[in-house]
Amino acid sequence: GFTVMQATVKNGKRFSSAKSFLKPVIGQPNLSILPEAFVERLLISSGYNPSVEGVVFTRKGKRYRVKARKEVIVSSGVVGSPKLLMLSGIGPRQDLEQLGIPVVADLPVGQNMQSHVGTGEAVFTLEEPVSFNPNRIFTNPLNILSYLRGEGPLGAVSGFEGMGIYRTGLDQSTSWPDIQLNLISVTPGIDGGLVYRHSLNMDDQMLQVEATCFQGRIQHLASPRSILKPTEQSS
Repeated sequence: GFTVMQATVKNGKRFSSAKSFLKPVIGQPNLSILPEAFVERLLISSGYNPSVEGVVFTRKGKRYRVKARKEVIVSSGVVGSPKLLMLSGIGPRQDLEQLGIPVVADLPVGQNMQSHVGTGEAVFTLEEPVSFNPNRIFTNPLNILSYLRGEGPLGAVSGFEGMGIYRTGLDQSTSWPDIQLNLISVTPGIDGGLVYRHSLNMDDQMLQVEATCFQGRIQHLASPRSILKPTEQSS
């Protein structure tokens, strides 16, 4: 099926997890927030049934050991969380021993990564100026006023107009959808390298290819992404 693109947006502005959950309770006496703190490893008890007791972290050049009264929640992202566990001795024994890390628990940490790869975009041109072009949008003062009210093109999801998830039928052994199609009213070179080339780390050569192909014409693209089934994993 097809739907609008989902995003963490409120009143036309990005609404992060920190704004959603931390800011409303930032003054609570039972909450302490330490910016610029980097957790190096977990503190794990010894014995027959080890458990996580706290963390070791550095902040502004100093190292600290903090014990937890109840529990430690590891939430460092798809790469950071397994890295932290493995630095603490929780992971595949072979990998830990190769790095000289004492093994606490021999577990398949980092071997359940599920992501979706994508192909190059299918770009086509438009007759009307309806694409998300920063050069056109930013220079219109009405768009700036609309953004202050949480409306208009600047309050949208940066040109992500919609998304489709469907089954190609190439894999006859399953009925799972296997393709996600992103419909985006912008291409990396539409603004002449003003904004999007930097977010995509596009070098001058690639930008020149886009500029030569489309020569400033209004563009739209469809970007296919594969969808992994629950049984498909990588590390």
